[in-house]
Amino acid sequence: MKHLIVATLFICKIVCTQAQDFSKTMNKAFLITRMAEKFHLQPRTLNDTLSRDLFTVFLKELDEHHTIFLADDIRRLSAYQFQLDEAITKRSTDFLTLASSIYAQRIRQNDSLVNIICKTAFNFFIADNIIIKDTSYAASVAAKQVR
Repeated sequence: MKHLIVATLFICKIVCTQAQDFSKTMNKAFLITRMAEKFHLQPRTLNDTLSRDLFTVFLKELDEHHTIFLADDIRRLSAYQFQLDEAITKRSTDFLTLASSIYAQRIRQNDSLVNIICKTAFNFFIADNIIIKDTSYAASVAAKQVR
């Protein structure tokens, strides 16, 4: 489990940085998995189960409250859900490249949404309650703005 967390945090850190060299990142991920396989007391096998868990933690770390990605983004990224183990073994950068580009695009959109929302003056004298029951990803940027 520690291996999963370390690898996930490492990949999240790399995705969030501006200057990325994904081939170096995948080489490091490969080395981490090999070292964990060799030296960990209870190593997890690099398989579809680990890949799914890594994908789940990856999304949770990047977008825990489902405010960044859209439903279509998750659908596109989910194509790699059971392929991350092979990506690490083959040192493929396809998933990181896609995730990074989508994430950067959505962060820019969220920044624009904040600017749009902040143009309307806040009325601090109105009682306000926030109840968030919908934990799904927004279907569109307009739906995200409403949310």
